[in-house]
Amino acid sequence: MEPQYELPTEPSPPSVRRSKAPFLFAGIFLLIGLVFVVMIALKSATVSKPTKASDEVAQLQAGKVAITSSGFVPATITIKAGDTVTWTNQDSSQHQVATDPYPTEDALAGFKAEIPTAQNLTYSYKFTKVGTYTYHDHLNPLKFKATVIVK
Repeated sequence: MEPQYELPTEPSPPSVRRSKAPFLFAGIFLLIGLVFVVMIALKSATVSKPTKASDEVAQLQAGKVAITSSGFVPATITIKAGDTVTWTNQDSSQHQVATDPYPTEDALAGFKAEIPTAQNLTYSYKFTKVGTYTYHDHLNPLKFKATVIVK
């Protein structure tokens, strides 16, 4: 019987363990970049919309008053004699513009909406005499007050 010889074999290399750190860092940076891009996109897509009555003042034209849930905007308006002021009800509740004093409402003849103004409807009054005229909402006389100054 002949001896059998085994050729020596090289030992198998130890299993190679790759570090996961580079992939982890790449994932974190990718996530941060994605969040940054989304934030920029949201900021540029935001439409500025008035949220306060004071912001709405800038959007109003001369002779225009908005009736909002918080009151008349602007609360004081200055116009020239002969100008007409138009109140637009932007509130879901009805309002009725009327001259002071409440309840007689007789400081300025004719300056009272005959019926309450519903949402998106208007009431207009032409001021012919110079003076300062205070008014209120007949349906909310203690909460809704404002002034028209006619020069």
